[in-house]
Amino acid sequence: MPTTNTQPTLVKKKRNKVYFGKDVQNAIIEFNRLGEDNPHECNKLFKSLIYPAFAKLSENIINTWKFHRYETNYTDLQTDTVTALYSKITGYNPEKGRAYSYFTIIAKNFLIQNSMAIYKASKITAETEAIDVERNI
Repeated sequence: MPTTNTQPTLVKKKRNKVYFGKDVQNAIIEFNRLGEDNPHECNKLFKSLIYPAFAKLSENIINTWKFHRYETNYTDLQTDTVTALYSKITGYNPEKGRAYSYFTIIAKNFLIQNSMAIYKASKITAETEAIDVERNI
């Protein structure tokens, strides 16, 4: 007598992986439209929709392009990136393209400049006389 397997099949629920979609773009447009007239609504929009998208965007760019260095703390770097994105939020124009593309370029440029500043600071050299005095030959 053949046996049949009657175990239920598990179907994985498909998750929404879009972290910077149309809803975030619309929230940024609304944020810019409200401006300084209604700071309470702007704050509510930023905390609920914009900030999580900016945090995830900066996390992905830092990890994808390997911008984390030993001289900086990861959370500080991510916070600085989100702050840079927030400072440029009023410069977004929906007629010129998607918000995701605009803020990705801003985040990459900020991280490149930050990385170059850290590299320059680590390569500062002293004069030869100062080095000789320190070595005490």
